[in-house]
Amino acid sequence: MSKSPLEVKWYRNGELLNKDAFGHRFRENKKHMTLDIKAVEVSDQGLWTCKVSNHLGKVDRNFTVEIIGWLLLARLLEHVLLYSDYLFGEKILKRLHAKI
Repeated sequence: MSKSPLEVKWYRNGELLNKDAFGHRFRENKKHMTLDIKAVEVSDQGLWTCKVSNHLGKVDRNFTVEIIGWLLLARLLEHVLLYSDYLFGEKILKRLHAKI
């Protein structure tokens, strides 16, 4: 009996990710496939789904990703930006507050 290749698909909040999208990197070998997030963003939060299938059937697994530490980082950046307003300008502060 020959082994059929696995088809692996990753979804973020129901949206199919392709191998070049969203700044993610897929690594695979004969035994497993890994999805690495190159630069974590707040928008990476949510429901992630991995769907694997071959001629024998399919398996879906859901993962909830929660980004922690951004609020602390934002507060630190806000403190730095308040003292560095001449470098960054007021627009960065407004954008930072909008993301939180």
